[in-house]
Amino acid sequence: MLAVLAATVIGFLLGWLIFGVVLADFYKNNTTFYQGLMKDPPFFLGFLLGSLYLGILIVYIFDRWVKIDNFTSGLYQGFIIYFLMILSFDTFMYASMNLFNIGIIIVDVIANAVLGGIVGGVAGWVLGNGKKLTPTL
Repeated sequence: MLAVLAATVIGFLLGWLIFGVVLADFYKNNTTFYQGLMKDPPFFLGFLLGSLYLGILIVYIFDRWVKIDNFTSGLYQGFIIYFLMILSFDTFMYASMNLFNIGIIIVDVIANAVLGGIVGGVAGWVLGNGKKLTPTL
C-alpha cells in the first residue's frame, strides 16, 4: 500500500511538473485546438485518480508478477511499461483523430516513459525497503 501511495504522489507531482510546467507550451503549440477542448479549470481530481490507477498498475505488476524490489530495476521496467503503454495509446489517437501532430507524439512517448521510469523506480525502492522493514516471525 505504501508503494502505491509513493507511486501516486510521485506520478502526480512529476506529471504536473513535466506536462503542466516544462512541456505546457510545447503541447499547446502542437495540439489542434477547438472550442471546448480544454477544461477551464482542469478537473484535478481526475489527474490524481489517473496517477493512483497507474500507481496501482505498476505496483501490482512489480509485486505480483516480476518481483521488483529496487530502484534500478523499477526504473528500467517502469520506463518500458510506460513507453509501450503510451506508444500504443498515442498511436491509436493519431490514427483516429486530428488532435496531435507526429512531433507531439514522439515527445509525449519519451516524456511519459521518463515519468514511468521514475515512478517505477520509486515503487521498486519502496517495495524493496518495505520488505526490509517488515519483521519476520
